[in-house]
This record gives sequence, structure tokens and C-alpha cells, in this order.
Amino acid sequence: QDAVAEPARGGRRERQDGGGGGGVVRRDGGVQHVQSKLNGLQCNGRLAAALSEAFETHVTTPVCPDDVYVPPAGAPGSVTFPEAFPNSVRHWLLIGCLSMMIGAACAIYLAFGQSDGAQDDDIPLNNKGDEKPKPLTLQMRTVLGFIVCAVAMVAYFGMWSGVWVEFKTSGSTPRVIFFPKYLDWIITTPLLVTMLGLVGKADTATLVAMVGNDVLMVLCWLVGATLTAPYKYVWWVLGVMFFIVVLLLVARVVERGRNSNLRTLGLILGFSWGVYPLLWVLGSEGTGALGLSQEVALTVLTDMVSKVLFTILIIIWGQEKDDL
Repeated sequence: QDAVAEPARGGRRERQDGGGGGGVVRRDGGVQHVQSKLNGLQCNGRLAAALSEAFETHVTTPVCPDDVYVPPAGAPGSVTFPEAFPNSVRHWLLIGCLSMMIGAACAIYLAFGQSDGAQDDDIPLNNKGDEKPKPLTLQMRTVLGFIVCAVAMVAYFGMWSGVWVEFKTSGSTPRVIFFPKYLDWIITTPLLVTMLGLVGKADTATLVAMVGNDVLMVLCWLVGATLTAPYKYVWWVLGVMFFIVVLLLVARVVERGRNSNLRTLGLILGFSWGVYPLLWVLGSEGTGALGLSQEVALTVLTDMVSKVLFTILIIIWGQEKDDL
């Protein structure tokens, strides 16, 4: 109480605002006096945040890690993106955007470029002399592969631009949450398992099960990213459970396909996706054991494998052998 009363009395010796609101402009000396009184005290609840607002400056309570003063957006000292990104983070996000752009371009080239350059004698014809259409499965996986890379490209560009990137100070460590990443996952990961299901000639029930559990997995991790411990880890565990179900269904599709290329695609999908929950729990959303640059770099490299490499292989092998 003394820490509050003394600067308040000292502050009221300053001029009042011209309006009838009775606002008070307090001196810097009063702020320093309050800060000196607070230093070394035990947790004062939300006192530090209240004083910060009253004095329009940053008053800290050192032993209260949860009572972090966060300036409002646009105020001096506030955290805004992309300005607050380290250079390495921005570079990796740009690399991710460009790599997804290259993947989308490769999908277009593999779908249309080779057929345009083919000689007339090389074009397969049907009994009537007309050009045979490409198999529907190959056409579908090509379209889906392009959409996967294109959506990921837009998501990376959004993160690089700071769109829907939030800085949260609740909990024991500050966190940077990339919401476009989850928007990317909830669109692209179901498309990836659908591509694998089409290649493995999975039945409709298996396709629906893979897509449904995949969406639940992403939603659980998204909800967990917005919460603090211990609740966020409960949502992470739920997401891992759905992820295990997806892996089991993928293994069933690969086993029924009995094809070496299909088995390779399944391994690429399984091992690359296995990195995502580890990055979640070790990165900003979880324990914060990884630095932000490390987390973003590993996410970009994993996306290159799970999206770009997977898409290119599934299209190339499909052109070489229609019954991949």
C-alpha cells in the first residue's frame, strides 16, 4: 500500500488534464519510486500490470513470471510481425515459400510439359485412333499435388509477411504461434493421405478414416497451441493418438498395395510426419527447448520432404507405371 500511496500523492501534485475527466499526469520520479518499492517483494498478483497501465510505462514485478506487461499493438515496445522476426527466421520462411513454389511448378510441368513435347508416334492411341486419356488416378494425384504445394506456398508467404502470427506471453515462456501453419496442415495433410489412398486403391471407408483422423489431429494441436500448460499437453497427446491412427491406416494401405514404390511413399509420409509432433512439443507451442530459428528451419526441411518430394515422386512413378 505504501508503494502505491506515496507516488500517487506525489503524482497528484502535477497538472490535471484540461477536460473534466480528472486525468493525472505522473512524474517519472514517482514511477521510479514505485519500482524501487516493488523490487524484491513477493508476488503482488496483477499489481504490476495495474501500475503499468496507470503510469503508462512498464512496471515489473520480478518474481511474478505470469504478470508480464504486454504493450498494446502499435504502442512503443509492442511485438509486431514481421518486424520482430530474426533475420534467420524470415530467411527460412522465404525458403519455404520458394520451395513450395518450385514444387507446384514441377507438378504443372510433369502434368502438361512432357505431353506437349512428345512426338506423335509416342502418343498412345485407342482403337479409334484418338489419343488415350491419362488414367483418372494419375490426373487426380497430379491436381492434388499441385494444390498441396500451392497452399503451402501461400501459407509460408503469409507467415513471412506476419499474417496471423501472434506473440503470446501467457505461461512460463513467451511463444510465437504461426496460425497459417495450421491452416496449411488442415488442408494439405488430408490431401496427402488421399493421394496415397488413391495410389494404393484404398476403399472409401479407409479414405474417410484417414482424412477424418488427420483433421482431428491438426485441430487438437491447434487448440493446444493456444493454451498453457498443463492443458496444452493434453491436447498434444490427443493429437498424437489421432496421428497414430493415421499411421496405422497408412500402413494398411501400403501393405495391401504390395508395391515397392508405394511402400517408399508410405515411409516418406510416415517418417516426415513423425517430425511434426516432436517440433510441436519442443518448439514454441510446447516446452520452447528449440529456438525459433531452429524450429522454423526444421519445419521447412520437413515440408520439403513431406510435400515437394512426395508430390514429385508420386507423379513421376505414376507416369512410369499407371498401376503404381
